[in-house]
Amino acid sequence: MADRRLCLTGTPVQNKLDDVFALIKFLRLDPFDDKNVWTEFIGSPVKFGQTLGVARLQTIMKCITLRRTKETKTLDGKRILALPPRRDELRYLKFDAEEQAIYDQFFNESKAEFTEMSTKNEVMKNYVGILQKILRLRQICDHFELVQGKGLGPKEASDSTSYEDIVADISRDGLNAARAAAIFAILRESATTQCVECGGELCVTAEAPGEGSLDGSSISKRGRKGKGLASRGPTRASSPSTPRPILTRCQHLFCLECYRHSICPGWPNVAPDTRRSCSACQMGLTPSDAVEIKPEFSIDPASNKKIKPQKREKRQKGASLENFHPSTKVKALLGDLALFSRANPHSANYDPSSIEVQMVDNQGNQVDDGIVKTVVL
Repeated sequence: MADRRLCLTGTPVQNKLDDVFALIKFLRLDPFDDKNVWTEFIGSPVKFGQTLGVARLQTIMKCITLRRTKETKTLDGKRILALPPRRDELRYLKFDAEEQAIYDQFFNESKAEFTEMSTKNEVMKNYVGILQKILRLRQICDHFELVQGKGLGPKEASDSTSYEDIVADISRDGLNAARAAAIFAILRESATTQCVECGGELCVTAEAPGEGSLDGSSISKRGRKGKGLASRGPTRASSPSTPRPILTRCQHLFCLECYRHSICPGWPNVAPDTRRSCSACQMGLTPSDAVEIKPEFSIDPASNKKIKPQKREKRQKGASLENFHPSTKVKALLGDLALFSRANPHSANYDPSSIEVQMVDNQGNQVDDGIVKTVVL
């Protein structure tokens, strides 16, 4: 076990406040490395705009952070980093005919569905599907192959695991573990797995049997005294050590604590005929209309069987490019990378992490074809 821990980061917060918590957890900054403590004293107050939560976060960062900016100077008055001037360029690209047809088809289908939901006043009951449609439109702008097999065109009519089929099954037969897991997967893909009440992040990778330690060691091996550990349990009596997401029949996501507090106290140990209203859309719910998502496995909606998540197959360097058709956006990106690469022939260009993994693989094939040297992280 390491005697010293150090995090080197360009920007502590990338997308959400939990990015900072990940660093603090790695540093083992007691007591804020406890998710419940972090959420109660920092996460929730900051989420709801309370100045006290921001002040607490600032105090922590001042105590643990050595901050150097581009303007920081050495003792002799020179800047520690000399960067060329930054240039922001907003470039508009025009789809080719095939891309435009695919985008228009998906856009028109999505718009028609949204108009129908608006007419029936069912937008909040189907917001998961709306988020998925927006995600698909963004993916088409990156590369249309990203949406293949994900709800585009008539070929999806026989896809029993499509979002529309899952929603239809829920409406007809109710919610079960398989359908809840499938909806949760869609929310996770859209990065919207937060509790609708407290805003807490509910998509957390299952941890090793080390009580949350990143290196697999248990808390008792950290050198902390047992007495001190016993004296500080979770700050909320009903809060588990890891999030327990609850999905409702109306496709809203809650943490277990918020679901019990806002909708159904004592769930799931309540009478079967109990009826409560969803705090997000006011839809009537029974105890069976809510399902807890288990993090350690996923479920195949078609067979209702547990399946282990499969690792993404690694791309073989030098794989054939005959089936890859670069999109307009990829072509423009590769053109810029080629210019930079020729200007810096001995440097490596990193694959941008914001692009979908599938497109990065395809782009890597194209780049490896002799245009740019790459490093895949």
